Amino acid sequence: TKSMDAIARCQVKHTKFSKILESVPTHNECKGLTLKDYMIKPVQRLCKYPLLFRELIRFTPTDHADYEVLQTTLVKVQNIADHVNNIAASQENFGKLLEIASKLTGYEGPIVEADRKFIREGLVIKSSAHPDSKDKQSSPVERHMILFN
Repeated sequence: TKSMDAIARCQVKHTKFSKILESVPTHNECKGLTLKDYMIKPVQRLCKYPLLFRELIRFTPTDHADYEVLQTTLVKVQNIADHVNNIAASQENFGKLLEIASKLTGYEGPIVEADRKFIREGLVIKSSAHPDSKDKQSSPVERHMILFN
């Protein structure tokens, strides 16, 4: 995401650069893809390698000279893909926490913390009156709730 942030800053600062990026998908060589599309391709490809090696192992006889090497490679490639996926999930979570912190009003505590994970947000309806309330027939109240770990 650092590279995408740098590109966004350059687009704001340099209108010529921004116009070039806007025109990229229109070129035949680019097949309708943007720079962002091309930047994510290596990461997507990396995550497909475990599937490739699983298929290679599936069709390789167990007594073949490369069988053990393929299995070792699969484990290593899967570990790398898992690591990449974990980093992407952490960055996505961090971005969501920053977004929530920037929008939240009336709460003074910290939102962005290393071990905090965003789980879900949405509308809930509070329909019950407080037990000590004299008004036993309270009307439902809509609340926006955010759930963290």
